[in-house]
Amino acid sequence: MSFQNELTPLATDIRGPVTSGHKIITWMLTINSDEPARLSWESNELPNGWRFTIEGVDMGTVGELPFNQGRYTMTITAMPLNSTITYNVVLQEGINLISVPLDPGETEGQRWRLSELINFIGSGATMVISYNKAEKKFFTYMPHFPHTSPVNTVVQGGEGYIVVMREPVSVTFTGTPWAGKVSLGAGLNLISVPLKPSVEWRLSDLMSFIGKEATMVINYDKVEKKFFTYMPHFPHTSPVNTVVQGGEGYIVMMKAPVDVVFTGTMW
Repeated sequence: MSFQNELTPLATDIRGPVTSGHKIITWMLTINSDEPARLSWESNELPNGWRFTIEGVDMGTVGELPFNQGRYTMTITAMPLNSTITYNVVLQEGINLISVPLDPGETEGQRWRLSELINFIGSGATMVISYNKAEKKFFTYMPHFPHTSPVNTVVQGGEGYIVVMREPVSVTFTGTPWAGKVSLGAGLNLISVPLKPSVEWRLSDLMSFIGKEATMVINYDKVEKKFFTYMPHFPHTSPVNTVVQGGEGYIVMMKAPVDVVFTGTMW
């Protein structure tokens, strides 16, 4: 196992004071293993005041990470609990299939709901549409709906939203990384990729990661104003095999339910 930080390679003892002036500190961990193994750590011994993640997994609540034989390069991130990051999302006039790329936390002690999302986007947003996997229905929230409306659901990581705009706008989300777990149900799912993969993904990579239960993935091209479908038997060079982006939503059709855990860094 080799371990490198921003200054010098380390071996065996990887402890030491935090001397970086950066708000976010990142290490790359490279592992070579001839057999299945696991990486473990003492969650209760992590420094106070920091949130540590490995491939998007919260190291403060999980104490190990299993992996198969092979070579792996994983990202460990340390972020002060009071620090935030930003990510810009451009919305066009008409339909937009988006996600909230960062966890916005709480406003006045409450988690963001669709009402906070539509207010954050601004007066150009006419409606936001979510999909309820349990009821297998789309639900629409509009600015004049009461905050107590049952369709004013909590904004989640790993979910996608359809936002209809009367005019284009660019919005900058501020927050912390989402957790990587996403639950997909049989049939239609409106999802996002909550963490940035370590290498560039296309829709083919997204489908391969979800597994054989995924039958198609649909994205929306804001420039051409069209939905495009990618299926497993399509060639990798297909023009509809577009790059997976932060801040975008995707419609995924599934033959059966499955839970997936995305890994990576914040968008």
